Amino acid sequence: MLQVQGVFKSYGTPQGPLTVLAGVDLYLGARSSLALMGESGSGKSTLLHLVAGLDQVDRGSIQVGDQRLDQMSEAQLAHWRRTEIGLV
Repeated sequence: MLQVQGVFKSYGTPQGPLTVLAGVDLYLGARSSLALMGESGSGKSTLLHLVAGLDQVDRGSIQVGDQRLDQMSEAQLAHWRRTEIGLV
């Protein structure tokens, strides 16, 4: 199960913050699949990095199974990635 609630993510640029995700909500049940499609720069890779624990949300929550990724430290996320998920 994947649950993304009210997720915001911005990156700093010389012109100021660039908001990539603004209030994203997503729920995927067990054994479900999803295809992310969209224009370049629309936030697809950012969302994937967040749900894989490779980056942290600015605001909101991400839960995978019974784990709240947004509440984990970098060390906890590294352990979670090593033991719980696979990335291709």
